[in-house]
Amino acid sequence: MTEEIFLRGALLKWVHHFGVFKDCKDFVDSSLKEDPQVVLAKFHQLVDSAHDSLDKNELKTFLETYFQPPGSDTLRCQVEQSLPNWFDLQSQLKENFAAILSKTKDDKQESVLSWITYLFDCWRSLCLQVHPQVYEHPSRYTLIPWKKPMIVAGGRFREFYYWDSYFIIKGLLSCGLFTLARDMVDNLLDMVFMFGFVPNGGRIYYLNRSQPPLLSDMIAIVVKNWSDDNPSLLTFLHRALQGLEKEYEFFSKYRSVFIDDPPRKLNRYFVNATEPRPESFCSDNRLVKNWSEQQQRNQCFCGLASAAESGWDFSSRWLEDGCHLHTICTQNIVPVCLNSILLRMESQMSSLYQQYLSLASIEPLSSDIKSQLEQRIVWFHQQRSIRAQAIRHVLWDTHSLQWRDYDMKRKQWTQRKFCSSASNYLPLWSHSIEYLISSEKEAKGIVESFMNSGLLQNGGVLTTTFESGEQWDSPNAWPPVQDMLAEGFLALERFAPGCGAQQVASKIVTRYIQSSYHGWHQTGYMYEKYNGMQSCGQSGGGGEYEPQIGFGWTNGVALYFLRHYAEWIDSPLFP
Repeated sequence: MTEEIFLRGALLKWVHHFGVFKDCKDFVDSSLKEDPQVVLAKFHQLVDSAHDSLDKNELKTFLETYFQPPGSDTLRCQVEQSLPNWFDLQSQLKENFAAILSKTKDDKQESVLSWITYLFDCWRSLCLQVHPQVYEHPSRYTLIPWKKPMIVAGGRFREFYYWDSYFIIKGLLSCGLFTLARDMVDNLLDMVFMFGFVPNGGRIYYLNRSQPPLLSDMIAIVVKNWSDDNPSLLTFLHRALQGLEKEYEFFSKYRSVFIDDPPRKLNRYFVNATEPRPESFCSDNRLVKNWSEQQQRNQCFCGLASAAESGWDFSSRWLEDGCHLHTICTQNIVPVCLNSILLRMESQMSSLYQQYLSLASIEPLSSDIKSQLEQRIVWFHQQRSIRAQAIRHVLWDTHSLQWRDYDMKRKQWTQRKFCSSASNYLPLWSHSIEYLISSEKEAKGIVESFMNSGLLQNGGVLTTTFESGEQWDSPNAWPPVQDMLAEGFLALERFAPGCGAQQVASKIVTRYIQSSYHGWHQTGYMYEKYNGMQSCGQSGGGGEYEPQIGFGWTNGVALYFLRHYAEWIDSPLFP
């Protein structure tokens, strides 16, 4: 019944036909004052009495009578609950961020500390718990309830989002908020055990898709910051590994493809959608309104939902002609980004099993259990090697010294010769450089390739160098891209010292910090994305909704860079 109201059905169509909500997402995030069967019955009575000819005012009155506004399904919760000994915030922040403050001019230190304090304070406004009414009347809500406190993205994004959570967690740990970071991981593991994967976000309309699978990264960084006794860590790891096995199985079973002869297994984003996305019902329908063939419409809906699963919604990467959204064909693309993430996941799974085995050895293990653990270590190591070879064979461009998305329909790299993409360099972040790069000469060539690509601009790294009007294209610079590439180039420098990658990482970190600081200093806001062509912190734009402020992953990446990358930041940072 809930799905009939919010995901499909006549009410959803009437609401969007009249344009009652400026943002389509507002309707599907609202909640019911009565059970869905009651509301549907009342709606059918309304339609019958109007002889199938509703007017907008009648519908608005009906919505006011039976619906609660978006945001009524969550409550603010206290961040301090996650840090019982937090008595002196300023003193603690000065200690945590001493390295970056020491590189800041005396007359700027107060302003920078105020910025860091503001970033911490944002966690208070973004930290939500589920309203008790959701548990009492779950059918009245589209929210998927979570048990522990959760940091949401902000703005129109009132629920958790899967891959956002990784960058948020990095920021929480940079502030010393370990318990809250662990709570978020526990919530996401709950999702895996309920659904077999982590949904795109915390709403029922996201249950047909996931997002970039970064749960292993979240677990690894929480484990790295663990200071409790071994038994509690062992319990956490045991559950975490069970969850990761389920997620890995999901992506292996439902998102894998075979390329070339002999066949090489890689992965793609794929959502078998045959309807508009409820949260974007209007825009999806507008896109296909002139198409009469259902198969053509379904292909477009599949491409849109698959792109949403990628996190890069939308980008010229997914467009058959590289320019127009109606040519979207995400399901036909084997993306560099997803396979880099899964390669990293395979590396982390092997390492996490090794950590678990080491901790478990404190107490005697049966020979069978020990053998099973050792087999999983070896197996994931083998999968990592197999995937790295496939990436090298299918996605590596020896001429341009970067990796490229592969078009399965055309059996060649995607035809995006007019632009470059930040995703082309994400294998550097995969924890597997030694499997992917054959020599120091190649490493230097990759650095030169990146520097000549046009991706690195005054405000950071662009998602692509092509300006399509979509938000995951030029001129936008997104926080997760900055984080992943900065880490990737530092890893390349460790692999090939002196190749110039460290200088690239330094530029990425410095430009992102300068841009986000200047934007905050001028406006008081942190943006979801920035205009990467400028260093003044101007908000990015494009796409299917207005630019958002808040913002979870923006704050997380900034805090992580300030806490952990101070030595790589060019001086003076805040002129």
